Amino acid sequence: MSTLQLDPSGRIVSPDGAFFITYNSPWPTLNGNYGFVEPAYGYCIHTEVGYEHNVIDEFNNVTAQASSFLSVSAGLSAGIPDGHIHQYGPIGKGWMAWTQAAGNPHFRGVENEDGGNPARPLSTPQLVSNAAIFELLGRVDRFPLQPTDDPFNGRGFIFHSDGGSAWGGHDCPGDVRRSQ
Repeated sequence: MSTLQLDPSGRIVSPDGAFFITYNSPWPTLNGNYGFVEPAYGYCIHTEVGYEHNVIDEFNNVTAQASSFLSVSAGLSAGIPDGHIHQYGPIGKGWMAWTQAAGNPHFRGVENEDGGNPARPLSTPQLVSNAAIFELLGRVDRFPLQPTDDPFNGRGFIFHSDGGSAWGGHDCPGDVRRSQ
């Protein structure tokens, strides 16, 4: 499997070009702030309940007050290929996305396109992109490549719903995606 890297500015790069990655403009999105507690506890998996192009627009609308470190396309938005990674802000620079309320300072969130249907399974390219991102962040943040359901002391990957009401009380990413 191809390995992602982190450049000095905190951007994820694919040295061999195996992953298609774009970066937010403006960089970083205005829907975020500095105050992330480095290193991260882990990687939080979300579902977009929508389309990639709409989520990029929403995360750039300051009235939305929402963002993520990354999003991964399912190829449902015109012109955005399946498995495409979009990065909203830098990794390892103290920037914090507004993804999961009380979990924002400790977990890096990634949204996954679902076309408005959280019961839609992650596509194979989405799974591959998520695995590559998880491996990179585990290396960068030194957390284990394992699941956790502990939003306070856990290390590894976690689902948004594991944070309960402190993380917004959402059933995200949904049963189908959790089972994958």
